[in-house]
Formats: sequence, C-alpha cells, structure tokens
Amino acid sequence: MIGREAELARLDALVAESRAGSTRIALVAGEAGIGKSRLIAETRHRAAAAALAAGAPAPVIATGHCVDLAAESAPYAPLPELLRCLALEFGSDAVLDAAGPGAPFIRAFLEGDRLDEEGRAATGAVRGVNVLGDVVIRLFATLAEQRPLLLVIEDAHWADPGTLDLLRLVARVVDDVPLLLVLTFRDDELWSRDALRSLVAEFERSRRVERLTIGRLSRAEVREQAAQVLGRTPTPAALAELHRRSEGIPFYVEELATTDVAAAEVPDPLRAVLLARYGTLDETARSLVRLLAVGGTRVDHALAEAVSPLDSDDFDEAIRRARDVGVLRVDGATYVFRHALVRDAVLEEVLPGALLRAHAAYADALERLKEVGGATAARVVSIAEHRIAAGDDERAFADAIEAMTCSRETGAYATAARIGERAVALWPRVSDPAATAGADLATLLSWVASAWRSSGATAPALAAIDRALAVPGDDPLLRARLLRIRGTVLTHDHRAGSLDVYRAALAEIERLPAGTDARLEASIRVELAAETMITGDAHAAIELAGSALDIAPEEATRVRSIAATILGGTRALHGEFAQAERDFELARAIAAADPSARLRYYTNWSDALYVHGRFAEALEVAEEGHRVARELGVERSTGAILAVNAAEPLYALGEWDRADALASAALDQDPPSQFAAYLRRELLRSAVNRGDLAAASRLADDIPAADNSNLQERLALAADLAELHLALGDPEAALAALAPLFATERERIAGWALPADLAAARALSALRRRDGDAHAGAEQETALRHRLELDGYGANATIWLGAAEAWLGGASGAGDDLALWDAALAAAAHPECGAPIAVVLRVRLGAAEALLRDGDDRTRARAVAALHELLAEARALDAGAIGGAAVELLHAAGVTVEAFPRAVAAKDEGDDAMSAATAGTAEHLTAREVEVLGLVAEGLSNGQIADRLFISRKTVSVHVSAILRKLGAANRTEAARHVAARHRPLDPAIR
Repeated sequence: MIGREAELARLDALVAESRAGSTRIALVAGEAGIGKSRLIAETRHRAAAAALAAGAPAPVIATGHCVDLAAESAPYAPLPELLRCLALEFGSDAVLDAAGPGAPFIRAFLEGDRLDEEGRAATGAVRGVNVLGDVVIRLFATLAEQRPLLLVIEDAHWADPGTLDLLRLVARVVDDVPLLLVLTFRDDELWSRDALRSLVAEFERSRRVERLTIGRLSRAEVREQAAQVLGRTPTPAALAELHRRSEGIPFYVEELATTDVAAAEVPDPLRAVLLARYGTLDETARSLVRLLAVGGTRVDHALAEAVSPLDSDDFDEAIRRARDVGVLRVDGATYVFRHALVRDAVLEEVLPGALLRAHAAYADALERLKEVGGATAARVVSIAEHRIAAGDDERAFADAIEAMTCSRETGAYATAARIGERAVALWPRVSDPAATAGADLATLLSWVASAWRSSGATAPALAAIDRALAVPGDDPLLRARLLRIRGTVLTHDHRAGSLDVYRAALAEIERLPAGTDARLEASIRVELAAETMITGDAHAAIELAGSALDIAPEEATRVRSIAATILGGTRALHGEFAQAERDFELARAIAAADPSARLRYYTNWSDALYVHGRFAEALEVAEEGHRVARELGVERSTGAILAVNAAEPLYALGEWDRADALASAALDQDPPSQFAAYLRRELLRSAVNRGDLAAASRLADDIPAADNSNLQERLALAADLAELHLALGDPEAALAALAPLFATERERIAGWALPADLAAARALSALRRRDGDAHAGAEQETALRHRLELDGYGANATIWLGAAEAWLGGASGAGDDLALWDAALAAAAHPECGAPIAVVLRVRLGAAEALLRDGDDRTRARAVAALHELLAEARALDAGAIGGAAVELLHAAGVTVEAFPRAVAAKDEGDDAMSAATAGTAEHLTAREVEVLGLVAEGLSNGQIADRLFISRKTVSVHVSAILRKLGAANRTEAARHVAARHRPLDPAIR
C-alpha cells in the first residue's frame, strides 16, 4: 500500500501484542475513500503471514459490517456476520458452548431467526439491557483463549446504539486475552453521530485503545499510486491535475487515473468520477444498480434477486456487467458497491417516483423472505424503514409495531424505542391504529417508555410516560400501569420521587373493584414495599409486602417470591429473625423456577445474614448466588451486587485478600454504576483498614453521593467515610459525614445503623481527646445516645453498643472507663460476637490505649502485652491502620518494635522461605497467592491458572498483581525466581 507504511507497522504491532495475550483495540478513522477497508484487508493478510512465519496459530479473523438504512440502523447488524465467521472456524457447537447460558441469543443470530419461547425464557430470565453484552463478552473471551481473535467492525459510523453499547462493554471488560478489535469509521461524520462520538471519546481514554487516523496522500504518493495503477509514471502535468482533483484521496486517485475524466473539464469532477464506470453500463444494468443502491452499500443475493423485476438470466448478466466494470464486487452471497461513495452517487440518480417504488419493492421482498427465513430484528426493522420511506403509512405502522416488538426481544432496546417513536408519529395518519397495534395510544407510549428505560435512556422514558399520562381518558388500570413504569424508571436511575409515584399508582388501582388486576396490584405493592423498606419504615414495608403476597395470583411466582424476600429482609431488620428465616425459605421455594427471583432471594438473604453478624452463612449464600448469576450469564450485572455481598463477610471474617480480589474482579467487569459504587465502597473499607489512605481517598472521590431515599446506603457510606476521616485525623469531618445518622429518627434499623453508631462514638472520643474538652460534640452525643437506645435490640448489638459506650466513657467522655473497656473486650472475645474482625481489633486497640493512659505499672504491662499480641495479628492480616497505631502506642510506652508493616515470611529450620533480599521487603502472601505463584512459576498463563483453580481470569490477574507488589517483582519471571530460590514448591502453610 502506498503511503500507509506507518499505519501498517502499528497495526502489525497491535496484532503481535494481542497474540501475546493483551487485548487491544484499534480505531481506524478517516474520510470516505481514504482506504480504511484496504488497510484492514492488508493487515489481515499480514497477520496470517506473520503467524505462519512464527509457527504460531493463525488468528481467527472475523468481520462484521454495519448497515446504512434510511433513518434507523439495523440492530446488531454486524453481529450475525461476525458470528458466522467464527462458526466457520470453530464450529457452530463450539461457538454456542462458548456462549454458555446465552446460547439461545447466539443461535438466533447464527440462524437468522427470532428467539423462540425457550430462548426468550432463558435469556430473559434476568431482564436488562446488558444481557446480550454479557453473552458476547463471555463468547469472545472463551474463544480467544482457544485461538487469537482479530475482529473487525466496518463502517461503525452506521452502527445502531445496541452495537455501540456492545462494543463499549467489550472494550471495558475483555482483558488479558489474545483479542484485537478493529473499528473503522468516517471521522468526518462524527459531528452528526452523537453515540459514536461518545464511544470514540471514551475509547481514546483507555490505555488499550489506539486511534489511527488515515491521512491523504502527498503529491509524491499520488504519483506512486498512479504509476502502480497505470503501469507508468504520469507526466508532471497529468500528475498535477490528478493531485488537484483527487485531493490525495486514494479512491479518487485510482478512479481518475483509470478514466478519461481526469483530462476533462466537467462542472462536478468527483461526482463524474464516481459515476464514470456506472455510465458505461447499458440501461438494464444501470437500472439494477440503481435498485441495489436503494438497498444499501451491501445487498444479499436473495434480497437483490427478490426485489429485481429481471428474470434470473438477465439478473445474472446485469450483475456480471456491473462487476466487470468495477461498480460492484461480489463478497460471498452479497453484492457490494465498489465504494460507499459510488453507492451514494448512484442513489442520487434515482428519481423520486422510482425511489418510492423501490422502497416498496424492498419492503415486499423482505416480507416474502421473512416468511421463509424468519423475522429477525434486522429484517423487520428494514421492512419498517422501507415502508416508511415508501410513504405507505398503513403498512409502515404495522411493520413498526412488529419491529419494535422484535427489537425488544433481542435486547435492541434503543432501536425498539426509536422505532416505537416512529409508530407514535404515524398514529394520527392511520385509519384504525388501535386495532393494528392491539393497544391504545397511551399503551403504545408505555411500551416505548419501557424500551427507553431498558436502553438506559431515562429522560426519553419519562417523557414518553408523561405523554401517555396526558392522553385524554380516565382509565385507572392504565394509569396505574403507567405510573408503575414511571416508578421503575426513577428507581433504576436512582432518582428521587419513586415512592410518591408508586403510592399514586396504588391509589389508581385501588379505585377499581378488588381483584381487577391482582398481578399488577401485587407488583405495585411489592415495589412500593421495597422502596419503603430502604427508607427504614419497616412497619409499612411489612404491611405492603404481606398484602402483596396475599393477593398475588398463584402463577405470579416472581411477584410472590420477591414479596416474601422483602418480608424476610424487613423482618430481619426489625429484629424478627426467626420469622424472617421462614419468609426467606418461602421465597426460595417459590423462586425455584424463576432465576430472577432466585437472585433477589440470594441478595436479600445474604444481606440479612450479614447485618446480623452471621458472616459465614452470609458468605455461603452470596457465593451460591454469585455462581448462579455466572451460570445465567449476568455476572457483570446482578452478579456484581452478589460479589459485594460476598466481599462483606469475607472482610468481616478476616479474608481481606480474597475480598479485595473478588471486589476488584467484579469492578473490572464494568458493572452498572450503582453496583460499581458499592464495590468501590468495599475496597475503600479495605484500604482504610490496611492503612493505605491515599488509595482510600481516591476511592472515596470516585463514589457518588448516596440516594437520599435509601437510608441503608446513606448510613453505610456515612460510616465508611467517617472511618476514612478518622484515619486521616479529622474527627470533625467524620462527624460531618455522619450527618445522616444524627438526622434519622427511624426505629428498628440496627443492622444498618450500628457501624455508623460506633464510628460516631469514635469520632466524638477523638475530638474530645484532641481538644481536651469533655463536652465537645454534645449535640451529636445526644443524638447518638438516642440512636444507641433504638439500636439495642439486635442479636449482635452487644459488641457494637459496648464498644460505643467504652469510647464515650470516663470523666473525659473520651474512653477512660476501664470497666466499660473490660465489658467491650468480653463482648469482642465471644466467638459469635457478630462484629467484623476490624471492629474487634479496634476494640482491643482502644482498650490497650485506655490501659496505657491509666498510668499504673500493672495496667501498662497488661497494655504492652495486649499490643504485642494485637500487632502480630495485624501483621498477619495486613491491618496497617491498626498495626501502625499499635506500633505508635508501644513506642509511646517506651517499647522498641519494628515499623509496621514488616515483610517476613515464616520459614522451616534450615530452609529459607525466600531469598534474603525478599525477606526484608516482601509482605505476607495469602494461601491463594502462594498457590497462584506456584502455578506462575510452572509457566502457566492466567487463563490456565483460572482453569486449574476454578476461578475467573480477572481474579487470577488480581492475585498476580498482588504477588508482584508484595514480592517487589517487576514481572512474572522475577516472581518465579522466588519459587526457584526455595528449591521446592511453595507450601500454603508457610506464609
């Protein structure tokens, strides 16, 4: 290729990097005719040749093209083509196996058909915009482990929103697998493509993405290309004219060099160039080419033949002539214009009347093909677009309704919403739209709103609901449905007002006779109960969830199970744990055949167990739920919240490295924003406890403010931020962070409030000790003591309340009462005290500090002994905050100890556990890290280690990063040397 040496070299390097196991993404940008597709074709050839020369497996190369339709791009247009390429290389069964539970989705794309009932049940078990994304991510990652992948998406400027969302997820989540994803697009069209512009801007911020902008050719490069095309060097005068007219665009250079147009004076030379080859055809061939131009840049043979009035022989002959002169090329069973610019120029040749007739012909032909080949979303959307372009409002409306339904079924929610909006616009121009749609206008708008909601577009969803509510009429049932949708939109977007909306929905349905729509009423009551529960109004939540369970029809399993789950969660919070357990058992039994309800059960039950201090049980339930989420293909979405619920008890039980790995791996999966905030909060808590305050501060900056209506979330975040401020030595900021605690009067929320209660007591103690003022924060103490009275009913309240009282005790009001500390220590020593290990260690630290302040020699000796014991445990746990404080207290007591942390690994007599250099610098490795390190030393890749240990690649990556950090190793090879220095495999017992 002329003038593209640097771009080819960079793409070659990206291919090599991806083949070595680093996921890379290339954005190939440039104006029309600049040679993007030719550059990619050359890269594909060179990638295969390089693999052959290296004796390595050749990458599997798959290409998908985006399609340009009139207004609405075909949903997921490049995906079927891409999947069929992969199926040819790997086999259809292998591709379906790689998709896991999402196989019905992939099968539908491969076979060009809609999801059947079984497929919709399997993939719609957990509803949401990200289901297909999870499936595709799993598919690509699994196949790339078998052979390197080079995936090309051509003409991304025509991509539909669903495809762009899919690409965004792949780029964010897929990592450390041999995959190169290449996107080509016209950068001169970015200004009019908001979704693509946003995607490109996001990509350019990623270290794994490289943008290559293809520039125009210089005069010398134009001469070289012309000489290559003509077989001779053009004269200086011809070259000057060629460079002037082509403006250095390779496609124009080639066309001008091979036609007489280059020497002619014409008013519109570039258009003339584009039509020069077309102009050499006879009228029959030109007519067919014009017809193909209406269908797009690429038209399948079956569709082209179905839409053409020519018989088979004349059709083939016309295609052959168009191919021979270079207007079309044949790509498998598809006719492709030589260039999109040629198609655009030919389309301008189509007269208005002929254009209407052509669109109608395409719609009719696609209808016939639909009956034979299936009603895929792309096909049905194309029919609707052609009908609309043909001006056939009646049939266009019916097709738009079907296209909306089909797009929604395949997860193309944005396309469904936009096609639905087109149907709404057609409504007044259709004779009997309600009969055609099977719904009135308000109901149609509710469908549109639901599609917008599922696509993540909150503003248009709310706008559609408002338009529906404004439709004249007084149908309480319809208004209840509309208000319920509005409530779910507000809830999912964490906006204020959902509680009032659900109440209004319930008021509407209560205007009707009892039992009019029991399922809908039960659903509204369940959603209202859930929203009421997170405000802390346990009594109202129990009443609502109980009534929902009573009135829900037997077949409404999801509603009934979720109602029982909310009942159990609220009763557990309320202190009625025995009844809560029975509620959760009922929820699990009802949800046996409903995966979505089962995941809700796992989430709420593990949370209830955790807040009651039953950490091991909470972990078991959360891990089971996380496994189910992974099996269902929703590990990135619903699985993320279950990862949070598993990380919490892991931290409580002292398995901090496992918890960090789990939370980090889930965060790497790019979960929904609110779930990502929860995961960051877990890592924030870990960083504070470890004493890594810089990391903790960064995490705190990344966590958005909690939803004002969600008291559980606000109190949890308040407690974590308060602990960070206390670690930074700022008790005033800690007390300010705890404002939600001091402001709430809610009763029976001990499970949510106790960590914040303790943080408040510690902040008041620190403030008073610093200022020497026993009355500092008196107003906050009054509010806190009121809270402590309210929160004393929980099974695990003794340790929390005892510790809070100890920190506030004594004449100083700052923790001077040794009797209170003895009581707190006794509570902390109980094996089932129900407090996380970090809280227990802090209680012991606070007690030791109080003993030192007492000044008595005996209490001092007792304190020093306690601090030594505490320091040893802190070292083992990597509890830097507590260990560092223990060291400071020992120094203050005149005891010399090494700074925390000190990296020493245990060793057998006569056997160095690590090299001498490492012993002084490496931190303790966990048992799992020792196991992973041993496998690294064997030369296993992250994927192989994941398979061996039955964990995810992301988790392996987190472990490897921790190992390198703790060993001070620059890479895997250096880390492996530590194993070799031991002369035997690492033993997890030695750490």
